[in-house]
Amino acid sequence: MIQLVALGAIGGVAYIAWSSFKKHMAQIEAEEIEQRRQPKLAGELERDPVTGKYRLKGESQDG
Repeated sequence: MIQLVALGAIGGVAYIAWSSFKKHMAQIEAEEIEQRRQPKLAGELERDPVTGKYRLKGESQDG
């Protein structure tokens, strides 16, 4: 009989842990979706007069 009680307790804890995990993953997924919706701003661009290419303003010539 004690085995059934222990199995029930372990099952209950596992169920609570699984539903908590699913809830947490849903929150993380919602945050990721919100981040994807927001525009990604890299900064101001400036044109290199020598090469004619654009790069971030203040970025070094080397890299």
